[in-house]
Order: sequence, then C-alpha cells, then structure tokens
Amino acid sequence: KKTDGLITFLENAIEILNKTKAFYIWPGTFFEIGSIAYKFKNIKIHSSTKPSPGKIKITSKEIYIDCLDATIELLDIQPPGKPIMSATSFLNGYKFEKDQVEK
Repeated sequence: KKTDGLITFLENAIEILNKTKAFYIWPGTFFEIGSIAYKFKNIKIHSSTKPSPGKIKITSKEIYIDCLDATIELLDIQPPGKPIMSATSFLNGYKFEKDQVEK
C-alpha cells in the first residue's frame, strides 16, 4: 500500500534505511510536516547520543532528522509537485516555518 512508505521516525535508523531501499520504486518513502508530504529516496545514517525522534535539524546544505536510535541525513528530497532534488538544492529555495525545525 502507498501508506507503507510513510516514515514517522519512531523507528530505528536501519529500519528506515531498509524501507528506502525496499520501496525505492513504489510506493517510495515519505514523511509529513503538517499536511505536506515530502518524498525521499536516499539517506545516510549518523550516530547520535540522544536523538529526539522526529526532530529536524538543518544546516545550509544538509537536512538531519532524528529517529529512535540515530540521526539520518536526507541526501535528496521531493516536495509535492516538484522533481526530486538534492538536499542542498532544496534548502537553497525552500524555507521551513520557524516552529517546524531547529537550525
């Protein structure tokens, strides 16, 4: 089902990585901020001492999201109605609401 690709970040990082590989073609993996769904296809796992599942941290070039046991870096992202792009390209043109993420 399409909903199988929904990531809530209350899972282990390796489970999320496995879902991105398994659902690469269909249904894809995605997460939601409010009512907006963002798709992604490639991630990188980073260790984290005290992750806060679902917490998003951004730099000028990277997007990090805490999951249950680690932090993942989104290497690409696809906003609704747009093509998939690198995280850097996305951050150059998109502004998150202040209450959505920690910078």
